[in-house]
Amino acid sequence: MVVLRGGSLFTEGVTRRLQDHLDKFDLKVVDARRCDAIAQIVAAQPTAVILDDSDPSLEEDSIKQLLVALPCLKVVCLNPALAQVQVIQWEQQQASEVRDLVRVLGLLD
Repeated sequence: MVVLRGGSLFTEGVTRRLQDHLDKFDLKVVDARRCDAIAQIVAAQPTAVILDDSDPSLEEDSIKQLLVALPCLKVVCLNPALAQVQVIQWEQQQASEVRDLVRVLGLLD
């Protein structure tokens, strides 16, 4: 598991609290402000990345890059203001024709 943090106090606190549970998972912390942050995460091959959804140093494009590079990855976005957690996963389906697209959309129901 990776915590991607950009300097928010919230993420710092979550990181410290997660360190109390290192017997359940491996934890790596990556500074989102580093230019090689995405490469560090991809190299670590985590099952999940946790980030502060309100952190201005995190870009949506970075999340997409991670999901493309690590298709089984779960991105867990923490929102301290709303006390919510959003889990983002990547799913890829073949759709070369409109009927394929309709089939894929049917899966979303």
